[in-house]
Amino acid sequence: MAEASGRPVRAASRARVRPLAAAVLAVGLAAHGSSALAASAPQQSLEPTYTYQGSTRALTIDPTGFVVQHSFPEAHLVELVLDKFGVDATVTPWHVAGTAWVALPPSLRTTRDVVELVDAIGWEQGVTFASPRFVDARGDGLVATKDLLVAFEPGVGEVLAEQLLVPYGEVLQHEPAGLEDTYLVRTEFVDGFGVLAAAEALASLPETRWCDLDFQLEVRLDQVPNDPLYPSQWSLRNTGQLGGPGGYDLDAPAAWAVTTGVDTVVVGVLDDGVQQDHPDIMQVPGVDFTGSGSNGGPATACDRHGTAVAGCIAAGMNNGLGTTGVAPGVRVKSLKVFTTTTVCNGQGAFQVSWFLNALEHCRVNDVRVTNTSLGFAPVTSITQKFDSTRAAGIVHFASAGNSAGAIGYPAEVASVNAVGSIDPDGDRSAFSCFGPALAFAGPGQTVWTTDRTGADGFAGADYTTLSGTSFASPFVAGVAALVLSVDPALTAAEVESALATTAMDLGPLGRDDDFGYGLVQAGGAVQWTQSGLAAKFAPTIAALDPSAVPVLAPDASGTLTVLGTNLTNVSGVRLGGTTLPYADVTIIDDGQIDVRYTRLPSLGLVDVELIHAGGSVLSTVNSIVVASPTIDLTDSGSVGLDRSAGVELFVASSSYDFYYLIGSLVHQPTLVPGIIDSDLGGGDMAQLHLLAMGSIPPDLGHARQLVSILNLPLGLDLHFQAGIVEFAAPALPLITTGVQSGTILY
Repeated sequence: MAEASGRPVRAASRARVRPLAAAVLAVGLAAHGSSALAASAPQQSLEPTYTYQGSTRALTIDPTGFVVQHSFPEAHLVELVLDKFGVDATVTPWHVAGTAWVALPPSLRTTRDVVELVDAIGWEQGVTFASPRFVDARGDGLVATKDLLVAFEPGVGEVLAEQLLVPYGEVLQHEPAGLEDTYLVRTEFVDGFGVLAAAEALASLPETRWCDLDFQLEVRLDQVPNDPLYPSQWSLRNTGQLGGPGGYDLDAPAAWAVTTGVDTVVVGVLDDGVQQDHPDIMQVPGVDFTGSGSNGGPATACDRHGTAVAGCIAAGMNNGLGTTGVAPGVRVKSLKVFTTTTVCNGQGAFQVSWFLNALEHCRVNDVRVTNTSLGFAPVTSITQKFDSTRAAGIVHFASAGNSAGAIGYPAEVASVNAVGSIDPDGDRSAFSCFGPALAFAGPGQTVWTTDRTGADGFAGADYTTLSGTSFASPFVAGVAALVLSVDPALTAAEVESALATTAMDLGPLGRDDDFGYGLVQAGGAVQWTQSGLAAKFAPTIAALDPSAVPVLAPDASGTLTVLGTNLTNVSGVRLGGTTLPYADVTIIDDGQIDVRYTRLPSLGLVDVELIHAGGSVLSTVNSIVVASPTIDLTDSGSVGLDRSAGVELFVASSSYDFYYLIGSLVHQPTLVPGIIDSDLGGGDMAQLHLLAMGSIPPDLGHARQLVSILNLPLGLDLHFQAGIVEFAAPALPLITTGVQSGTILY
């Protein structure tokens, strides 16, 4: 094959493939005594790993079976190959077309048997590749393919990059899915161990930025199917239909008074497909990235998750049918990235490159919002693609997960908004994941939504009630689409800010790990956007308490009280440019926050900055002063002074930075001080040079002239100040203890 540039590409010779894998992954194995594999047992690793964002992740090998890619017309024909090895296994279609799952009999369910079979079967006619089912620490499944995604450091260049890739395989594509300096490479390995070895070897090159396998990733659908007969959608307007207090909803009617959404705003649904002819889902034609030929619709009877997700966003309004989405005027676009199993157990799989291509499709085709109600193992290239597409203006949302534990991937990615679930009473759903990465909460328990029509859906009744963060996430994504319907020029950060600013705070004041910024409010977010009410919601500082500007020592610790307005919207505080951990910010109420600090970042005037939920700095109104509480003066032995001369003073202080010292004396003559050396005494003493105005040199060299004018009186009451607060050394003589007293002469 050739690259997009038209230049020929080179492939690795098949002969070198097997030795390379054995050399890199050399761990001795004992052959299984009863199988025919003993004579050719490979030297493979029983402790495989892969790299995500520069860190090594351990994998285990599922001993119950493995996956093969094959060219047979039907998957079960792989059993004929297994017969050669005396293995009586059950073979069924795997998630991806052209692959099969080999379920081993109990007598062969060991890691060693899987390794031996994977190495041997890949060389057989009709089988093109074999891989174990790897499992990561969170239980997510990964299956290797022949392909690698290799990103080189900027400046490496295509010529050198291709030379480095020659031993590993054929370059299929340069910059796949728009990933800069990246190559999609097809290796000649016949098993997953060889590809893992190649990835490790490539990643170790100094020219390589990262290297991913184009894994087939198993998908966890964050759903909990439930009773389909609840009578109404509390998610949009909660009147207590389910017996609770009511009021905990998306406040959709208030948003609809402004907009129900515009059809030019498109939400991409990365899922198992959306029924393309569903009469109650407002959508544009979908795209299939799996090769199933479904044009974005379901490919199997179990592909029904995406249809339910899409209905939360854009089920039609006032059409006499079923349910209503939170943004019925916008359009969803099905981006089919995986296919579910044929046993409808809430699982499926996809290939990394499919997902990357789906995100790139969104970027190229002006899809402004995406929803990923899936969980799978983390992959560096997918994280970077989320990052780059958000930078391009796309707002990403993903379900937090249903394990009631830490937030899963990809919701945990910083450029993706993780959404957790609440129940009709406003409590975090028992199944909902939570933690520091959580951005928002949405209705996700017993919510009505669209189902595939006919017998293929969850309930067989065209509409159903479901539970899971899978459905909380698209509700919030739909609100983002409403915000963009009002102002399509908003950046991703501005959309997120609109949601965060107006969210209903459900937990402790401010952002928290159970609800993020709170339950998203469609009405508030749309009105905030429509009216340009950012200033209304922006936190402001009225005063610091005590109201006098506080003076703090550089090594001080304590609590700073800030008084103001809208302080519940504060998502962070910076002192002197240093962001404090959000855990150190306690929101007392809308008018007061307390900020804990341990060591202040600098001396002098230090800004107190309040950061808004969207990340913008909204207030730098007041400053605090950081200074030394004591100043001692000693002269250099010079007593005489006239208008053309100066005097040098040694200034001893607990301050660590004397560049902020400002001197002030009263009367004549006028002198300007300059710091000559701030490193005396190991940083605890500085030499201050007082220069008469008439003798200031044009260039003070490395000395720094201070901003305030020093006036020298006959009566020596010498004061020094930092910032705007004076520290006085009352009646301190110019010549102190140990030095002869005298009179300053003119």
